[in-house]
Amino acid sequence: MYTSLLIKVIQTPKIIESFSSTNWNLLLRQADSAKMLARLAYYIDAQGLTNAVPEKTLNHINSEHVKVAHLHTQVKQEVIELEQLFAKLDINAVYLKGTAYLLANLPLAQGRYFSDIDILLTQDEIAKVEIALKCQGWKSQKTDGHDQAYYRNYMHEIPPMQHILRGTVLDIHHNIL
Repeated sequence: MYTSLLIKVIQTPKIIESFSSTNWNLLLRQADSAKMLARLAYYIDAQGLTNAVPEKTLNHINSEHVKVAHLHTQVKQEVIELEQLFAKLDINAVYLKGTAYLLANLPLAQGRYFSDIDILLTQDEIAKVEIALKCQGWKSQKTDGHDQAYYRNYMHEIPPMQHILRGTVLDIHHNIL
């Protein structure tokens, strides 16, 4: 059975001390493909192995770390905006997955890449929130009636919404399977 180099590094971090340029190249490609370059930078630093990383490789993964740190700042700012809107509507949203980790300052958030913000509302709150979000510059990414019905009936969420200026994507769930 084949085990990726990325998994091997996570399981036994000290192996990077003997890496060749070929190993580093493969590790970077695997981490990039898994959207884990920033997580890898955090992990290597947390293990005290930064000195084992070649300078060019370190620059590469650290630049990704900076991008993800900026993304975390954007997510936190977006949550502030959402919370202001939800307060006006007297709604308590539950943040899910990566956003929940980030807001709780859990180690799982370190180096985590975000593609969207996931929240959970009651089904009764969906219509009110959806209208309010549209008034705040959010639009559905799915406009086809079939797609709308599929998401709402089978995915237990409304179709993803994206802010027209900031580009942030919001997934609003009304049930967790």
